[in-house]
Amino acid sequence: MDILELLEKVLEHVSCDYEIDVKRYFGSKGKNCLKNGVKYETQCFEMLNRLFYDSFPIQAQKTAGSKNEVDIVCKAGEQTFGIEIKNKGAFEGGSKKLVETDHGMGIKDDCIHKHVIGNNILYDGRIFSREDHEYFKNDIYIDASPQTISEYYAHKGSQYIQIEKLGLYHTGEDILNLGVPLFRCENTKLRIRSTKHRYTDITAALQFDRKTITKSPYSIDGTGDLPPSLKVISSI
Repeated sequence: MDILELLEKVLEHVSCDYEIDVKRYFGSKGKNCLKNGVKYETQCFEMLNRLFYDSFPIQAQKTAGSKNEVDIVCKAGEQTFGIEIKNKGAFEGGSKKLVETDHGMGIKDDCIHKHVIGNNILYDGRIFSREDHEYFKNDIYIDASPQTISEYYAHKGSQYIQIEKLGLYHTGEDILNLGVPLFRCENTKLRIRSTKHRYTDITAALQFDRKTITKSPYSIDGTGDLPPSLKVISSI
């Protein structure tokens, strides 16, 4: 049994409300994607710890990596804020696992994914089973509003989103008055699909098209201009 098979067997017994696609994150391409994501998050984390905001040094702390937590939590004086970090290959903004409902496959929790699905009846109301996976093999795409990704991360606790090559955005309120724009994407969709590696689940993931995002004038990854209210600690 190779490492992918072992991980898949372990994850079959893990209860969670989001998808962990083993081949995606631990396959040849997925491994690089994960590695690059961690590298970019570390780059932003180290830069944040070199900055002052309103005469206070920023104290940044990375979380344990759970999808239910903010990527980086920062504190500057009495101000606390969260930042979601996405590398240049990222195109998703959170996923939920679908379960059996009175109207077929759906989401019972009150969340933004459920609101996007709305009154749509998925897969003609059929209940998913591994034996019937051929019926569920085609992905479903539902249009979402341009602010959907921001609303998702704001609810999660992230006031800002940093995207590699695009810069820094706020998710609804620029609480630090950094002068960054609201993150919005004109081509945002909810992608509903069955997991291909073992056909065990159906998930709904928010996806955004980077080509429709206007670049921010500011960034906190050290490659672009900082917001005017953020200063580098010169002694480091």
